[in-house]
Amino acid sequence: MAQIQQDKILKGSFWPENVRVISVKTIGENQIRIEAVGVGTQRFYNPILSSEDIKSIHIIEEKALQFTGDEESLFLFLESHIRDRGTAGKRVYGRRKTNAEGPENT
Repeated sequence: MAQIQQDKILKGSFWPENVRVISVKTIGENQIRIEAVGVGTQRFYNPILSSEDIKSIHIIEEKALQFTGDEESLFLFLESHIRDRGTAGKRVYGRRKTNAEGPENT
């Protein structure tokens, strides 16, 4: 069984959801306290588990994010959206300002 360590994601019958480990503390010879936070609810859990209980816990492997791709295409995409927002026109009291309303007040 892999070592239970800080920042690992665990799944087990002791929690109603997957949890991220905050800390692991040994209590005596065959018990540990796992302080953890629910991944979905952010609820705090801190059960004291025996060595037999620990055998039923599964460590979920997190896949690292891969930031690969065409950076020039991303830049051009983002740049086009920024330019679109800049030319969308100023709004006056929740509506678009037209040329007939006079010069812009900035």
